[in-house]
Amino acid sequence: MAKFTCLSSDLQDLSSPQEEQENSGSGSGSSDGESGQEGGSSSESKGEGQESSGGGKGASQEQELTQEEVAQMLLQAMGGGQGSGAKDLSEALQEALEAARDDLMQPVTDDGQEAPWNPYTTAMDKVVRPSNGESGRDSARRMLDSVRQEVAFLRARLRNKFLEAKQPRVMHGVRQGEALSERRLADSWAEIQSGIAPTRPDVRTVRRDKVGIAVAVVIDESGSMQRRHTEAVKALLTCCSPLDELGCPTLAIGFRDGGSYEYIDPAHVDQTRPFHRNESIAIDLFKGWDEPMRTCLGRFSQVKATGSTPMADGVQFALQALSERTERHRIMLVITDGEPDYTHRPVVRRQIRLAREAGITIVGVGIDSGCYSVGTLFDKSVAVENVKLLPEKLLGVICDIAFPRVPGRTQLDGKMGTKVTRAA
Repeated sequence: MAKFTCLSSDLQDLSSPQEEQENSGSGSGSSDGESGQEGGSSSESKGEGQESSGGGKGASQEQELTQEEVAQMLLQAMGGGQGSGAKDLSEALQEALEAARDDLMQPVTDDGQEAPWNPYTTAMDKVVRPSNGESGRDSARRMLDSVRQEVAFLRARLRNKFLEAKQPRVMHGVRQGEALSERRLADSWAEIQSGIAPTRPDVRTVRRDKVGIAVAVVIDESGSMQRRHTEAVKALLTCCSPLDELGCPTLAIGFRDGGSYEYIDPAHVDQTRPFHRNESIAIDLFKGWDEPMRTCLGRFSQVKATGSTPMADGVQFALQALSERTERHRIMLVITDGEPDYTHRPVVRRQIRLAREAGITIVGVGIDSGCYSVGTLFDKSVAVENVKLLPEKLLGVICDIAFPRVPGRTQLDGKMGTKVTRAA
C-alpha cells in the first residue's frame, strides 16, 4: 500500500467538491476546538478535542489508501462520474483535436504575400463533362447568335493579325543581302560615281516565326454569377468561338464547389503548410483542346452558378493543361465577376507569378458591375460592364501578348550617365 501513497496526493485534485467541503469542515472543527480549550470550557474542549483527534485520524487514512480505494478514484475520475470534478477523458481529447484542427485551418492571410496551392485532399474532386443534348445546343446557339457581331469583329481582327505575322519582312538598305535594293539604286550609283563603295546596297527578306497561340478560358461558376448568368455564358462564347474558328487550340472549363467536406486529422498533416481548402471542387469541361465548337456547343448552356469561388483550383487545372502545350504563346482568360475566396487569393497570386516565369500569361476578365477588382489581383486584366465591349478590349490584350509592335521597355527608377571618357 505504500506505493500508492504518492498517487493519493496527486488524486486529491480529482476529489469531488463535496469531499473538499467535508475536509474544510473538519479543519474548521479542529480550530474551534482549540479556541474552546483556551476559553477553559472542559466539555467543549473535550468535544472539540475528539473532533480534532478524529480529523487527525482521517488525515492519516488519506495517506494510507488501499488499492481498492485508489482504483475506485481513478475509475471515478476517468469515467466522469457525477461526484468527480474532472473533465471526461473523451471530451478532453475531443477538445484537443478540435483546437488542433482549427490551428491547421487558419485562413491564409492576404497581406500581399503568396501561398502555395495546398488542398487538404483531392480525393473528392471531380472533372465533369456536361451534357450536350439537343435542347442545350439550341439554347447555346441562341446565345451565340446574340453575340454574332462581337464574335465576327474579334475573328476578323485576329485573322488580319495572323496574316500579317505570316508575311516575311523585307529590309532595304543592308550591307549584305539577297539582291540589290531597288529603293537604294540611285544612292548606290551616286556612291560609285564618287569613288566610294556602296554602303547599303542590298535587300534582305526575313522569314518570321510561326505565331502559335493556345488559350485556356476559365469561367467562374460561383453563386454570385446567378444574376449575370446569361452575360457570363455570352462572354465565354465570345472568347472561345473566334479562336476556335481561326484554328487556335482552345480549352474551356468552369470551377465550382463540389459539395463535400473532409474532416481534417491533425496527426497526418504538415503544420508548416496551411490548407487553402478542405472541401471538394468540381471542374466542368465545356470544350477540350481538340474538340470543335460545333460538336460541343450544347455544353456551354450548362454553365452553373452555385456555392463559393474556388478560383485557385480552376486556375491550377488550366495551368496543368497549358504546361503541356508547345505553342509559342500560352494564354489563360479567367472570366469572373469579382473576388476569389479569401484563402484562395494569395494562392492565385503565386500561380500568376509561376505562370509568368513559365511563359504563360494569365488575364483576368471581369464582367458586370463588380468586375474592376480583377485589376487588383491580375497583372493583365480586362473589365467590362457590357459584353459588347469585351471584343475590342480583349483584342488589345491578345495583340500585346502575341503580336507586340516593339519590344517592351523596363520602367526604371532613374537613368545613369552614359558619357564615355578616355582612360588616362
